[in-house]
Amino acid sequence: MWEFDAVSYARGLSFYELKEMEASVDRCHKLFGKRKTMNDLLYMLKIIDYGELQKSYKSQHLIVDTR
Repeated sequence: MWEFDAVSYARGLSFYELKEMEASVDRCHKLFGKRKTMNDLLYMLKIIDYGELQKSYKSQHLIVDTR
């Protein structure tokens, strides 16, 4: 499922939360037919939420966190 060897993810995630996040990223890859590794990483680190991840896949630009 997840093809990266050394994936970074947020601390404190349970095993099942991590697996669900990986599945969510895979769904974005299948739905939009492309991969945005930087945005995937931002999501896995819990810097952006799933809605922002989907928004980044819909647009052609990298999502920049302005918080």
